Amino acid sequence: MPTIATNQQPTRDQAGGIISLLGSDQGSRVSRRIRKALTGKNPEDQWRAWSRYLAQRGKPLPIRKLTKRTTSSSPLLWADGKSELADQETVGLIARLGKLKPQKRPEQDQELNQLLTFWLDEADARQPDSSYALQCLAWAHALPALATRVAAALWCELLSHLATTADQAQHIRASEFPLVHQLLAGELPLTMHYVLPELTVCQQMRVSAQESLSDGLDQLLDGDGLPHRRHLPLMRPLLACWTRASLLASRTKTFKLKSAARTQYAYLVEQALRLTRTDGTLVFTDSHSGFGLPVDMIRTALTLIEDSE
Repeated sequence: MPTIATNQQPTRDQAGGIISLLGSDQGSRVSRRIRKALTGKNPEDQWRAWSRYLAQRGKPLPIRKLTKRTTSSSPLLWADGKSELADQETVGLIARLGKLKPQKRPEQDQELNQLLTFWLDEADARQPDSSYALQCLAWAHALPALATRVAAALWCELLSHLATTADQAQHIRASEFPLVHQLLAGELPLTMHYVLPELTVCQQMRVSAQESLSDGLDQLLDGDGLPHRRHLPLMRPLLACWTRASLLASRTKTFKLKSAARTQYAYLVEQALRLTRTDGTLVFTDSHSGFGLPVDMIRTALTLIEDSE
């Protein structure tokens, strides 16, 4: 599985010199337009032009606009019930970052700068678990909006941290830590590829994300769409992860899950519906846990399956 070249990851020293991070994008008109706007400018002016570009571009749409939601809850919380998958700090961070929108007039948000600085300082010492993985996803989805709110050096440091995390997660054993592996080795690089397709480091994540997600669907399910017995408690969180990934993949021309993986995903959705009680909770779980299948997730999953047929 390919790794991300370290000399192409952004660092504090490169902050503002964003033109050095732009990918070729096969010579697309969009890439050429960005390069033309940045060429000849000093790093500070490059950063201003880059943040303005992110604020004004129409696509890609944020994930919250890709589904017809019946609640205000973020898709990142589709797997959050009365469980230990996401602590209250994580739920609060997802809610806060999910509301961010790019500002047409960039303006520093000191509180957000402090929050990101603190998170990055703590992140390097954290062990990868589901809460940390969901926090990484929340920050990744917020990258375009953050460019108009936080310092250039801090934004580049976040981009570097997320890229390194996605790269290192390829070494997590999916059989032992299936959810964390799929969130960090699969969904995270796909998310970065989706939200910032202009950058080389994000373009390069496509292959590793495709392989991790496709292999995960193939290896973690039994051929009929059911997780192996020891992973049954993770059925809903994995379904949430793969539904978000399939949603982003459906809006990304350069990304497609393998055929066998798409088949397994369709089987998984069918099995999840079969194993759902009338109150919306899954069998094999406490019926009073509130651990039901979200309507928004199921509607999205069924639409994705229908569109792929």
